[in-house]
Amino acid sequence: MPHIAVPLTGVEVVDPCSRNVWDDLIAPIDGVSFFHGRAWAEVLSLTYGYRPFYLLLRSGRDPVGLLSLMEVRSPLTGNRGVSLPFSDLARVLAPDEAGFAMLFERAKAIAAERGWRSIELRGAPLPPETPAAESYFEHVLSLEREEKDLYRALHVSTRRNIEKARKENLELRFTSGLEEMKVFYRMHCKTRRDHGLPPQPWRFFREIHNRVIAPGQGILATAVSKGAPAAGAVFFFYRNQVLYKFGASEKRFLSLRPNNLVFWEAIRRFREQGFRSLHFGRTDKENEGLARFKRSWGAKEGEIRYHRFEFKRACFVEKRNGAPGFSSLFRRLPIPALRLIGSLLYKHVG
Repeated sequence: MPHIAVPLTGVEVVDPCSRNVWDDLIAPIDGVSFFHGRAWAEVLSLTYGYRPFYLLLRSGRDPVGLLSLMEVRSPLTGNRGVSLPFSDLARVLAPDEAGFAMLFERAKAIAAERGWRSIELRGAPLPPETPAAESYFEHVLSLEREEKDLYRALHVSTRRNIEKARKENLELRFTSGLEEMKVFYRMHCKTRRDHGLPPQPWRFFREIHNRVIAPGQGILATAVSKGAPAAGAVFFFYRNQVLYKFGASEKRFLSLRPNNLVFWEAIRRFREQGFRSLHFGRTDKENEGLARFKRSWGAKEGEIRYHRFEFKRACFVEKRNGAPGFSSLFRRLPIPALRLIGSLLYKHVG
């Protein structure tokens, strides 16, 4: 972390859901992204009942740092603070080591008061040797190039797939309506089952629509084949950044390469609108197929490290053995059953 001499004066605990000017307040902090904003805090709080504990570091009256925490209280997985649940990356923002120390000490004090067993940080300025609980790839594409240069940077197979989708006369729609979100969610449920996972509850996507998409902080892109949805993606906006958050597709249309058309037309649109970067979200390191797909767009690959501080051991811990896998079972269950499982469990996994 670069050292910046900033006179730090204190840490304030804030609920961003109660601050109409929250996004303007944190805008001057270097590194702020969509996940730090009020809309996402409202989605998490309204969907799952998580309580926000956002720690704002000040220098005089000026905000200079931020640690965004949500309290997850669960009889199944324990009480803990997470920065932030269901967020690919919510970096701890601090001007220097002293600023990070102030933020983290205040977080530990809240943890002691609230009885948390751990604090999870998703993107903390910790030394490289600090044990990581999880590690993922991230891929970021710069949009500050001419369209023809972006196209040339694509892998040859990606260009070929885009042209195939065009020849199949797929239609690409950018929408923000609730009905279109319902269509995407039905496709999302099928995709999650194909991956051996339950979907998050509909109320999560409903709040994303109400708090993010409808107010213009995001958009839904859908490739359509003869009136039927073939693939879709949900994107979030913050300033000049775009974040890809969710994708889904219909298996029977995959040969038409709808996902390639969705991303290429999204890239073209976002570049024309003046966005400077597209973040493809996190990728499991074991998922080489997805990582290869994201690299094929010319995106730069990096690493996201999640750190978990456990109070019983008073230290950051390495990854634990995962829970037993149920993917083969989930692939066989009907979607209504999977939706019920998701509505019951996701609040606890955070």
